[in-house]
Amino acid sequence: MVKDKIQKQYASLTPGLKKVADFITENTINAAFLTEQEVADLIGVELETIKGFCQEIGFSSYQELSKTLRTEMYTQAKDTHQITEEQKNEVKLLHALYENLQKNLHRAFINEMTSVAEAVKILSQATHIWLVGEYTSYLLAQFLAANFAPVNIPATAFRAEVHESASAISQMDKGDALIALAFGQAGIDTGYTVKLAKEKGIKTICLGNSREILPAKEADISIIDPPKSDVNIASFDSSLLLCSFLVEAVATTRVSIEETLDHFIELHENMGTLLDMRVKTKKHDLELPKDR
Repeated sequence: MVKDKIQKQYASLTPGLKKVADFITENTINAAFLTEQEVADLIGVELETIKGFCQEIGFSSYQELSKTLRTEMYTQAKDTHQITEEQKNEVKLLHALYENLQKNLHRAFINEMTSVAEAVKILSQATHIWLVGEYTSYLLAQFLAANFAPVNIPATAFRAEVHESASAISQMDKGDALIALAFGQAGIDTGYTVKLAKEKGIKTICLGNSREILPAKEADISIIDPPKSDVNIASFDSSLLLCSFLVEAVATTRVSIEETLDHFIELHENMGTLLDMRVKTKKHDLELPKDR
């Protein structure tokens, strides 16, 4: 195994090579899906150091090393779960999906990190966060709004329809921010909503999977994660994780641990009170009046 080879050679490695060894040993999953240039950038060494490390432990290139890591991960998973013949195809599919997720997620974070950081800065200062989308993207907007609520961040989701958009924009004030979600569709109405909100002075952010869609073109900041899949189906896995990561980052900048705990304590106290009220409610109080 790769880790065994590293352990055997570790004592003889130079400080620079040990830095690479430590990274691969402690971050095996990431190392399995990164390129040698990405590893070099992350740990602050030259590309030649990565190449030298690979040769030192018996690999011709980092590509060969990372492929070996992925194979070892798959083999370990098979051994751990004692896969039957009937399960082999399903496990291969899951392995392919998992590998695709790793690639997509890494690509999204590397390519969009600057935009994500800008979005976090805007959202961390926003008085109220509005979220808009169409079709399934509206459902995602609802999900994200619900995730802001437990940490006391005011957030409202609405559909990109004429009446709802007009109503929501009329309630927006300077200092608010709008997140437009456009995954899997052109998002024309979402784009119009972004344009009108932006004209009102609202900071706008688009989360989508194409830079050619109208919301992405209109928004102040666009975070784009184009779906890529090696298993012949559309993939939005990394996009969903990117959205979740954004919520978590904003929550971290705005709310202290103490505030979060206080909110959850109050939440559960309220739930307990409501449950007690339900228990004490007599059956006849719930019955509908009979026609006389």
